[in-house]
Amino acid sequence: METLTANPMTFEQAMAILDKRHADTLAKLEVEKQLHQEEMIRRDIEFREYMKKRDAEMKILTENFGNATNRLGEIVEFMVAPNLLQKFDEFGFCFRTLLNRVMLSSDKGRLLTEVDILLLDGDKAMVVEVKTKPKKTDLERHLKRMKWIEENTIPLFKDIKEIYSAVAGAVFADDVMKEAIDKGFYVISQKEANIDIFEPTNKFITEYNLQ
Repeated sequence: METLTANPMTFEQAMAILDKRHADTLAKLEVEKQLHQEEMIRRDIEFREYMKKRDAEMKILTENFGNATNRLGEIVEFMVAPNLLQKFDEFGFCFRTLLNRVMLSSDKGRLLTEVDILLLDGDKAMVVEVKTKPKKTDLERHLKRMKWIEENTIPLFKDIKEIYSAVAGAVFADDVMKEAIDKGFYVISQKEANIDIFEPTNKFITEYNLQ
């Protein structure tokens, strides 16, 4: 019985098949590469948009937090102020004038500094710095403020001979309170509706006299 045998594939035919498969594979990889690049571009655009949106939200949050911090400081300031006059009587003072947010300037009209609370009693004054939670850097700034006052002629203080200094806050860290007292500042601590005043051993007193 005679058996029919298919003609064997030639070398050229085999290479043609391999070349086609190779070309198909390359074409498929090129399509996948293009899709990957498009996906990467899309993700990059989405990431940039996300960062832009996040930065905008962070800016708003920072501004709002700053405003909230300022409002907290104002709240503490107005909670502290009403009780100060009577409270300082216990320390031998007789303050009867209380001023909020006083802008101090020299006799030449040059602005020096802003005082949160200023207490006046004849020839004595008390400069009070108010912070929600005072920090050591606040103490340094307040000390510098007091030196500015001492070194300049301020019409508002024309009858003042002694200027005392105090720091008020709703929350005091122990080390900050100790440093404030060591610097000679009175420490005014707000606790709910009451305030406590801590007297320094060596008071920071600016001898002040325009005469």
